[in-house]
Amino acid sequence: MAHRFLSPEAARRMCELGNKPYRPKEIRELQEQIEAETRVAELKHSATGVVNPKAIQKIVQMKVDLDNLYGDWAEGKID
Repeated sequence: MAHRFLSPEAARRMCELGNKPYRPKEIRELQEQIEAETRVAELKHSATGVVNPKAIQKIVQMKVDLDNLYGDWAEGKID
């Protein structure tokens, strides 16, 4: 999991973009995948009572990837 820091300009742009309803396709698709994986993990947990660490790791990595996509959007790498 790599962390990244945005320039002050990109951070300001991210705040502006966050106030708008539009999201690039890449972000929308990954958000949907995260929601689906989370639902599956929750259902399995409710059925078995067991938490699957690999499923949790996968979801967390997807959320890190989502953060990076938001950074790319703020930096103008995706539209």
